[in-house]
Amino acid sequence: MVGDPKSLTDLRKIEAGVQVTCRQCGRVKLLDREQLIADLVRRCRPLTWSTLPAQLRCACGSKRVYLVAMPFAGRDGPLEPLVQRLVAAADRMVAALGRASTAAPALREMAEARMEFEQAKRALLTWSEGR
Repeated sequence: MVGDPKSLTDLRKIEAGVQVTCRQCGRVKLLDREQLIADLVRRCRPLTWSTLPAQLRCACGSKRVYLVAMPFAGRDGPLEPLVQRLVAAADRMVAALGRASTAAPALREMAEARMEFEQAKRALLTWSEGR
């Protein structure tokens, strides 16, 4: 799969869970895919990936969350999604730096891009340590 999934059920194809990162406090949590699907179905909520961030909330109360499809079991998971995630995060960081200014939205965008890059880097390092 290239890019974001269209639906939570697409994560079954790549055997992945949902990693939620709070853009306010930085908390990272890996959600159980099947439990999340069951909860959303029970509450009659859509399973579309694009609407999922609006339905989730961090423990700190923030609704500013970032989602990543995270392959299960670093050692056995495929490498390609991790590399794609790292490259996408690096591209976003470079783009944010290219538009650098001291305005608050630009600084926030740069900070978020750097946080995504660091998380992608940690995921790749975790995968490589399992090899």
